[in-house]
Amino acid sequence: MRKQDSIIISLCAAAALMAAVYLVNPPGPRYYPLEGAWRMETVAGEPSMGWYSRVVYAVAAGAVSGLLARLWTRTQRPGAVEAGAPRALAGAAYVALGSLLLAAAGIVAVELLHVLDP
Repeated sequence: MRKQDSIIISLCAAAALMAAVYLVNPPGPRYYPLEGAWRMETVAGEPSMGWYSRVVYAVAAGAVSGLLARLWTRTQRPGAVEAGAPRALAGAAYVALGSLLLAAAGIVAVELLHVLDP
């Protein structure tokens, strides 16, 4: 596989998993600015910021998936997947862009419309 194709597929994998983990919003520490404290539990009636841990988890997952995809694509023999490379690149790009659009819609739903439970 060409180096450029490997990099594009790796970046697409990283973007897709980063967006997915951001939407899943795994439990993590929350910062309470009025108290200047971090807590794992949510305190009712107290404003808190959970996006710190949300972003860290998403970036970490994206970095791991991008690295794994890069290592996997580098092991492919040159010419072995060249015929399917344009289809694989297009598929990876569509998955990455779709994931980013879903993540953006989720952010809008949570932050602006308050539809989903943060």
